[in-house]
Amino acid sequence: DSGSGSSMRAVANAYLARLKLLMRISGIVQVTEVRGYPKQGNMFDCGIFSLCGAEAVLEAYKTRGEEVCSNIKASSCFSSVEQNVLNKRAGLRDALKAMIEARENK
Repeated sequence: DSGSGSSMRAVANAYLARLKLLMRISGIVQVTEVRGYPKQGNMFDCGIFSLCGAEAVLEAYKTRGEEVCSNIKASSCFSSVEQNVLNKRAGLRDALKAMIEARENK
């Protein structure tokens, strides 16, 4: 989430506890705050926005390793998030249009 503060950490920790149970993960797993996460510019596609942000963090982790979460910079990691949101939104719109057209042509 692009929000910040102690309430966000509490939500993240609660989510992590549930995720650990679902995935049967034992041991210590901690929430790390990622600084520089961009703010969403609207109120209607937070799901897509969150997924694109998570994708950016995972890509950075894949290429730079463990230190990425503590040293992440907005310009280096999150520069593609806004464009990825636009691309995924357009892809979703096109998929929905195709489904509607296929249904109408039956």
